[in-house]
Amino acid sequence: MTRWQALHAASIRSVRYEDFTTDPDGVIAGLRDWLDLGRDDEAATPAPAISTSSLWQARQAVYTRSVGRWSAYAPYIPELLGLPDA
Repeated sequence: MTRWQALHAASIRSVRYEDFTTDPDGVIAGLRDWLDLGRDDEAATPAPAISTSSLWQARQAVYTRSVGRWSAYAPYIPELLGLPDA
């Protein structure tokens, strides 16, 4: 990802999972601003309706139980500790 961010920095927006789980509305608002989509109530077209069996899944709250779960594997994969917290 470092290579692509260096080549196309203006076209790539990184979103931390932890940020999304703690403040989904804020992260989505930031993405809307970055994409120049305006506020939610100004959306030009409504989101497409989900008409598949994943409807139930799409209506669930943001899954937060995985936040920090990687740390349990740090003793086995110490390289995880060297990753930037971007």
